[in-house]
Amino acid sequence: MSRLLIISTAVCCVVMTFGCRSVKTPPPIVALPVSSAPVIPLQLASYSGSTQIEVDFDDQRPDFERLYYPGTCEPRRWHDAMSVMPMESFTPSIEDELRQRVANSAKAHDPIVARATVMLTSFQFALDDREDIQSQYYAEYVNWEAKKEDEDDRREARRAAASQERMSDKHRDRNFANGEKEDSFGSKLMGEVVVGGFTALFVDKLRSEMRKEAARKRTTAEPQTLPSAITDSKRTGLNCQITATIIFTNRDGSEEQQSVRVNNYARLTDVSSVKQQTASLIEAALEEFSASL
Repeated sequence: MSRLLIISTAVCCVVMTFGCRSVKTPPPIVALPVSSAPVIPLQLASYSGSTQIEVDFDDQRPDFERLYYPGTCEPRRWHDAMSVMPMESFTPSIEDELRQRVANSAKAHDPIVARATVMLTSFQFALDDREDIQSQYYAEYVNWEAKKEDEDDRREARRAAASQERMSDKHRDRNFANGEKEDSFGSKLMGEVVVGGFTALFVDKLRSEMRKEAARKRTTAEPQTLPSAITDSKRTGLNCQITATIIFTNRDGSEEQQSVRVNNYARLTDVSSVKQQTASLIEAALEEFSASL
């Protein structure tokens, strides 16, 4: 069973369709507002004392990073089997944490810094479960349907052969009982062979093609609806990405810029809960952010 993000307060699951199977085409993933996302508490070390350095925050994240994507576990929508949480889902505030960490870094490493600005261009957290859901898709739809079609084809072939054999035996017995000539029986048998060949070549083939087309429509995976800007860089498990530019303004009015890019990843384990592993990943990403300043 796939392990989708178990972090909401009541049912501890951000995937709203966990465990469900729909016979109809499932709806596309709908982006939800921040208010719909579960709140995820972090265990962060508190900073004491005032840094006396003002830090502005310029949130330049794209609009899709400000939304909550609950993901899906529907096999036919395995492309969307990813839960994406906005920055606002975490507490304490990620914005406040970034401000404080930049202020502490400025005070510790460069006393001449008077103020700083954090230009946040990206904050993404996602649980990628596409690999497991894709495996379910092939097992429950594609492989099963292909095996079923093969079994049906073999069954129909055996049934047609048995029917043809019974028909031939019936005509042969009747012809001999009536004393008909062998060439008459052969003519009738040849006619049956021609009719049977026509049925096999055209009627049965058309029926088989129609059935395969219907099966293809039933088993074809639905297209992705999640933003590719989120999914393209993700791997199976927990993913956290922070991209920002820090502008330090010195007391003499000069400015210095520093680009920071954090890309943390962890596979899920059975050692602790998904909620705990999520908190650990975010905490590690924030520590890496601090170390990069």
